[in-house]
Amino acid sequence: MSWMWVSKTLAALLLACSPCAVGGTCPLSGSRASPANILPPNAEPESGSVLMLYKGWNVSNLSIERIEETEEASGYLSLVFDGPEGGGSLQAGESFSDMDEYVLRRIRISMPSEHTLLNRRLPLEVQLWHEPAVHRDISRLITARAKVQQMLRRFHGLIRDWQFQLKRQEDPSATNASFPNLQTERDWAEAVRRDSIQDGEALMEHASQLRRQIAKIDEEVEVLNERLQRPQSARMVALSLLYAAPHDAVFAASGHFLRWLTLAIKRNEERPQPAKRNKAALQAEVQQLQQRLHQMQAEKKDELDGRGAERQLQTSHDDQTLQDQHLEVFHFEEFRTFGKDSVRALPLTALAYDGSFTRPPCTPVVRWYLVSEPQAASAKDMLGLAEVVLGEAHRGPACQRVQGLEVCHEGISASDGVWWSGPIKEVPESGTRFPDQLMHTVSLGFGSFHKPKETHLSSQLVSRLPWLYVQACCAVLLLCSIAMLGATCSMWSHQCCDL
Repeated sequence: MSWMWVSKTLAALLLACSPCAVGGTCPLSGSRASPANILPPNAEPESGSVLMLYKGWNVSNLSIERIEETEEASGYLSLVFDGPEGGGSLQAGESFSDMDEYVLRRIRISMPSEHTLLNRRLPLEVQLWHEPAVHRDISRLITARAKVQQMLRRFHGLIRDWQFQLKRQEDPSATNASFPNLQTERDWAEAVRRDSIQDGEALMEHASQLRRQIAKIDEEVEVLNERLQRPQSARMVALSLLYAAPHDAVFAASGHFLRWLTLAIKRNEERPQPAKRNKAALQAEVQQLQQRLHQMQAEKKDELDGRGAERQLQTSHDDQTLQDQHLEVFHFEEFRTFGKDSVRALPLTALAYDGSFTRPPCTPVVRWYLVSEPQAASAKDMLGLAEVVLGEAHRGPACQRVQGLEVCHEGISASDGVWWSGPIKEVPESGTRFPDQLMHTVSLGFGSFHKPKETHLSSQLVSRLPWLYVQACCAVLLLCSIAMLGATCSMWSHQCCDL
């Protein structure tokens, strides 16, 4: 009863101390309010760097996060990565021994942008949300533990086999009393002895592998404990990319990324939900498969009859299918220049500040990294993404033209304070003014912090060495000791002879 009272009291205190959310938005006051207004000249340099190690993102490994209708109508959509490994990792710090690691968990799309640049919104903001790597590390430990248990079961089986071989050597006559002569018995005993030696060597090798696996688990547990002791290990990290549509920019990587996002959302919307599959839906799928089978049989028959003209009608459809297959996987390393001219080879930077979630519960535990320069993309690619994110519900009565295309969705037109291209000062300021947070400039790159090589001998290093190397080290130490003793005895004998 007392525990329940304490838990209720703590919950009430947390609610009282946390920022209040009104109307589904977070308050724009306090030292860690988010979103914020970006003022690039006011950023201060900061030591350390942010390194991204993302793997290939496959459309099939993503799912749309179901959100409330109010948030969905506001131009927000989230794609969640499946599996404990997520979409890769992000490391923030100064070195391998002084950094925090996070796992990419979701991609959040906001149209228009949540953050503002000089009090103007941009048409698109893509946020890469990372969670602490503790969950991934625990999942790896569970997998390693299952592997160790499997190795232990095999180890016990090898011990039983070895014991059986040893028992056979104790009394060969009791095992087989029909030996014709003594030589046959000796040959049989020698064969059993060889089998016993092989089983013993296999047992020792398996024990060595088991020892190395347990040592690896101990290292992972030690790393996990070190991460939990760091003050920033439990925070969330968001890497944000803002998008504009300049006329004279090269946007190959950005356009590919936006088209991949559009395809991922469409594929997830077309994917049937397991909870909603009923008998009628299954019958419809069976009918579609039967129709497809009949169509394939008819095409095969026409091909055998020499009538393959219908295949020309499918050329455009096949090209679109190949294009979609090419977009199935996206590699984030295509963004190595981040909108910059690759000829200049300028260093990548990001603006960092400590903020909060932009939607309730508004907890101030988010470290924001905003790529310092807006990404260049075509209006066609951004409007294609807006069709699947905003939908028909956000279409307004009037349309505006951007790069020869009509922008009909409410909230992302230039009249709403959204900067697409051209001089930013000519665009009216956004209706909502966000606070000017103190930001720091950090370097941004790809890869990970490398573990330094061990240059001194330690017990942990010796425990990982193969047994042959340990024996060699012991032999060298023994020979050196004998040589030192011999030299000492020789010097002592010379002294005695001189006396």
